[in-house]
Amino acid sequence: MKTIQINLYKFSELSDAAKKRVREKFSDYFPFECDLLTEDFREILADKFGICGDIQIDWSLSYCQGDGVAFYGKPDADKLLEKHEELRKLLQEYPKGDYDPSLWVEIRNCSTHYHHYNTMQVSCDVEDVNREQSCRELDDKVYIFLVQLFRGASKYLEKIGYESIEAHNSESNMNECLEGLGEEFLESGRFYYE
Repeated sequence: MKTIQINLYKFSELSDAAKKRVREKFSDYFPFECDLLTEDFREILADKFGICGDIQIDWSLSYCQGDGVAFYGKPDADKLLEKHEELRKLLQEYPKGDYDPSLWVEIRNCSTHYHHYNTMQVSCDVEDVNREQSCRELDDKVYIFLVQLFRGASKYLEKIGYESIEAHNSESNMNECLEGLGEEFLESGRFYYE
């Protein structure tokens, strides 16, 4: 019979080279949670920008041409108006019809491959106004406001997305996760399995 003694280490006790090997191996088993980021985007759109409703969020953030965050669908116009005083004021400038002016907005995808601020095609209309007077200038102001809002939101989400991915993949985050697991390792950095 032969007895072999092996030394086991906590992650924090490993050499820097062994820690690096563990992080590289562990990153394969510690994928980024894309669905969580999409839900974060949805919350930010609603809370910060008033963009909610029937919205689909698509994104690709891998530092490649055409990467970014885009959202498509029919945002809840009442929520947009509630969040943005400037937009409310623009609607109040329209000549009154039989009812108060109402806003209709749709964002369509104008790309077959990419998703970023420039792939969102905005359509909007202010309804229930007296169209006997010219409203073209006001229509343009509403359209420009919405395009700038949506593009700004897209760029903001892209920034937040890259920050989240980088934080997830950071050495300090990986170290914290590995230390929290309580696993034991061989001196080389290989996981020890009983």
